[in-house]
Amino acid sequence: MEGGIPTLPETKRSEHRVGSIADDPSPVFTASTIGPDHRFVSANTAYKRLVGREDLIGRPVAEVMPEFCVQGFIGLLDHVFATGEPYVGTAMPIALDIEGNGRSIRHVTFANRPVRDHAGRVTGIFCEGYDATAERLAADQLAALRTEVIHLSRVNAMSMMATTIAHELNQPLAAIRNYAGGGLRLLDRRDADDAMAEAFQGIDEAAERASEIISNVRLLVRRGETARSAFNLNKAVAECIRLVLAGATPSAAIDNAVPVALIALADRVQIQQVLINLLRNAVEASDGSAVVVSAVLDGSGIIVSVSDKGTGLSPAAVADMFEWTTSAKEHGMGLGLSISRTIIESHGGSIWLARTDASGSEFCFSIPASMAADAANAHG
Repeated sequence: MEGGIPTLPETKRSEHRVGSIADDPSPVFTASTIGPDHRFVSANTAYKRLVGREDLIGRPVAEVMPEFCVQGFIGLLDHVFATGEPYVGTAMPIALDIEGNGRSIRHVTFANRPVRDHAGRVTGIFCEGYDATAERLAADQLAALRTEVIHLSRVNAMSMMATTIAHELNQPLAAIRNYAGGGLRLLDRRDADDAMAEAFQGIDEAAERASEIISNVRLLVRRGETARSAFNLNKAVAECIRLVLAGATPSAAIDNAVPVALIALADRVQIQQVLINLLRNAVEASDGSAVVVSAVLDGSGIIVSVSDKGTGLSPAAVADMFEWTTSAKEHGMGLGLSISRTIIESHGGSIWLARTDASGSEFCFSIPASMAADAANAHG
């Protein structure tokens, strides 16, 4: 015993006896340190492989891996040693200076636990864990795949709605031609300044509307995630209604019952993607009767509902409607509701079938209260 700290031979006869564990070839790494300077007593093969060093035993952690100091890991060891409270880290990034290979970033899940003597005093720390880098990469790849599937769904929806866009553009473009024609005829009249101004004002407004339609389509097919921002939900719903009705039968009707001042804080494009999917389904089921979109702000946030007066859904359709299955529809990827669920859940909300019977169906989705915003901060 030197200075009140057990020597290495004594440690091997104490709670630091981890010889069999240190030699374990499993992917779980283990290491044991002693004293306030955290000198290595043991380290198994997995630990040495992780840190890229062999000469650990008897040396302080800070001496062997000085990069741990600036990353705060020595401070974690100090805290466990001083307080006796264990520390658990989940998929924490660690920058390791591997000899001969430069710096390597790994994600590690680990637990630092105090080792005590017979009197209950903390004498060292036992660390165990595993390299979670592969898990982290897999999670990142899954998130990227989800984003890609959502993007493909947008592109697929837009390809099916190409004729819809052309149809909706026909009206403002026809108005442009009519106003332009009227303006040209008025050029020969010296007393028609006011009428001419009105005609060309109409041209400007119609052209602006055509530009807005094209901009909305470009947003809907834009790859990747867009930033969440405050927006007027009524106006967003109105844009979706125009797109859906332009491609529906002439008898289709959709009522916008969303409060005019209701504000949401979310990814506008993704929420519109959900709305378009629900509205298209409702219009197809309604067979000419009006579809109603409504929304309320309650204690848990904004709840949006889309109801139709169709014949309802079959039990088989209800059973897996939000799962990733193939649709029976002639067109589409069969992923509309499942992607809608993914989008809404990524916002912290939920989507559900509130009602379905012979009088129709009602779908609802929620955006949590934290997603509600002040009208003063809303855009569009």
